[in-house]
Amino acid sequence: TSAGIGMVWSPDAERYAKLLEMARQHDVAGLAAAEFADVESYCPQCKKHYCGEHCRLMPMFDGDWVEGFETTCPQGHKKQFPSA
Repeated sequence: TSAGIGMVWSPDAERYAKLLEMARQHDVAGLAAAEFADVESYCPQCKKHYCGEHCRLMPMFDGDWVEGFETTCPQGHKKQFPSA
């Protein structure tokens, strides 16, 4: 597809099929690994996806700048997500 007005974005068909199958199978770990799901609230150690009430999200600072975020699941497992 050429760039410009009317351009339609089309995902890679094979990747889309894999993501769709993972969603059908409720494979949150696979979706998180594919960076498709809400990976901030997924804990790979627990192999669970937590809601916002149970997964704490905190900013990581470098002085006054937010460098990214850190999540903590109810079991205390932490993950960091640096800013892009």
